[in-house]
Amino acid sequence: MDIIALGLLDWGSRPLSLWLVVPGILLWLLGNLLALWTEAVLGRSAMMGGRFALVTHGPFRWSRNPQYVGFILALAGWGLMTSSRCTLIAAAAACVPLLLVPCVEEPWLLEVYGEKYSAYSRTVPRFFRFPRR
Repeated sequence: MDIIALGLLDWGSRPLSLWLVVPGILLWLLGNLLALWTEAVLGRSAMMGGRFALVTHGPFRWSRNPQYVGFILALAGWGLMTSSRCTLIAAAAACVPLLLVPCVEEPWLLEVYGEKYSAYSRTVPRFFRFPRR
């Protein structure tokens, strides 16, 4: 939430070329849509660490952590869209935990789901793979 406020307060302080702002808008939209889709598929309680069945459909077909991919895309897009150096730096810093948290979550998932999660993690990448036909 602070990155949103920072972007609004510092909007346009470092004007970027339109060829960066427009992709920023698209990344921000795509990231938010992916995060919302993930929440709809997974459910809020599961996203907060509740017990649930292993989900491997929807965005989880291409990523074991689509919500983090969505957050990272949205943060990058927000930083570009606001044309703010401070927001870009804050967004990049906010992405670091999103890249590290799966390393902590995966042993827990392996403990909870065992071989089912192990097989899933061998076929689906941690962050993203383009769908194959």
